[in-house]
Amino acid sequence: TRNSSGVTLNRLAERIPNLFGGSADLAPSNKSLMKDREYYSKENATGSNRVIVAAGVLLVADQGAAVTTIEGKISTAEGNVNGCAADSMRAVYLTGSAVLKGFTVTKGRSNPDKSGSRPDNGDAGGIYQGLAVECVFSNNVAYYRGNVSYDASLLRCYIGDDPAGYYSCYASSRLIDCVHDSSKYCYSYVKAYNTTFVRGYMHGAGASAYNCLFLERGGNGAYNNCISTFAIGSGTDPDGTSLFSVDKSELAYDTRTFRLLPGSIAIDAGNDAHYAKATNDWIGVKQRWRTFVGKDYAGGERMRGAAIDVGAGEADPDARRLTITDSQTA
Repeated sequence: TRNSSGVTLNRLAERIPNLFGGSADLAPSNKSLMKDREYYSKENATGSNRVIVAAGVLLVADQGAAVTTIEGKISTAEGNVNGCAADSMRAVYLTGSAVLKGFTVTKGRSNPDKSGSRPDNGDAGGIYQGLAVECVFSNNVAYYRGNVSYDASLLRCYIGDDPAGYYSCYASSRLIDCVHDSSKYCYSYVKAYNTTFVRGYMHGAGASAYNCLFLERGGNGAYNNCISTFAIGSGTDPDGTSLFSVDKSELAYDTRTFRLLPGSIAIDAGNDAHYAKATNDWIGVKQRWRTFVGKDYAGGERMRGAAIDVGAGEADPDARRLTITDSQTA
């Protein structure tokens, strides 16, 4: 049986360049060694993507993003641009409806060939296509568009700062219940739903925000039922329901969970229809993705009050009440 399996694997390897196994030191005994193939490792990697997940596959890190990391490859070759060169590697390519859950994705660098065919061109240093759930993104750079993502959906993800890239943090992507803590902006055709922007802003044609909280600056996107500390500037307010130039003290939140604290004007200030649009129009396209929605950034129930809250975190109703018993001293 092992011999037959080995013959089959080698026949497949001739036709599938990205096929690799995980038998490690057991490969010789279980006959899974592939002829004319070197061992794949961090030091010995080839191709434009560190990890490729096939359509329909859910790749989960059981111990979460604090423990499990996927690293791309930063080029040190002469003439590299912010670590992007012919030998650099994007961190993750999710084909079709593939899902990545619970990883830290870092040190991804796209190929500098902007004219190349996707996905092996200059877009996306972190993740290309698919859905990322509860992941952390940092230190990813695209030579062209989307340091973090291109044509991908991000759900309950934390996006940290990235080095100088050629363009933007995301391009043609969707953010839902995320925390954007990067100085980079959202580029064209990015849609953000119930996301908290600690830093960063919207920019470019088709960039739209719904039920989002902006704590630092603005841009020229469309702001739908958003609350921000900046003036509208060159942006637009299509439905006339956004609040601008709000004092930051009115938007208090927990810096760990990003849930709103009692007294925040963003509590129950969201538009439920906008969130339904996110889950129906984007997540609903991939029916198997629907199992991941319905929670806020910290993993709690998404709608707890009269209406959904603005931003990534839903306020805890119990935090609004103070109960003192006879045995306690206030």
